[in-house]
Amino acid sequence: EQLNKKITKNNISKFNYKLPAGRKGVTIEYEKSYGIFIDTSQIEDTDEEFCVTVHEYGHCVTGSTHKLCSKFDLIEKHEHKANRRTIFEFLPLKRLQKAFDADCKEIWQIAEYFDLPCKFVEMCINYYKETGKLIS
Repeated sequence: EQLNKKITKNNISKFNYKLPAGRKGVTIEYEKSYGIFIDTSQIEDTDEEFCVTVHEYGHCVTGSTHKLCSKFDLIEKHEHKANRRTIFEFLPLKRLQKAFDADCKEIWQIAEYFDLPCKFVEMCINYYKETGKLIS
């Protein structure tokens, strides 16, 4: 619900659209307007839909879109930028610390504490560990 409110607030259009196999979501930018296209027929549950949608939202709010023929390193840079933005926006380190302070030690406990998918929480924790902001 929070994600959909942010999508609306940022004037981003969201569509359910049939995409090629293996492609669950894409973002398209046209004249500084963004559209998120999600293929729900390839998505197993609401947790996976959140993870796909929040990633595409990250592309929109950072402006990190690229041409299909872009070099791999640029694509990876944009993917990382989109993920980093959603991590900082939906589970910033100070907020994560509140879960630790509430004695949440397992990923599933943190996910339940914040009502976020385990996969997203795991991505956030891995990012904070990789950047040295969180020590195991």
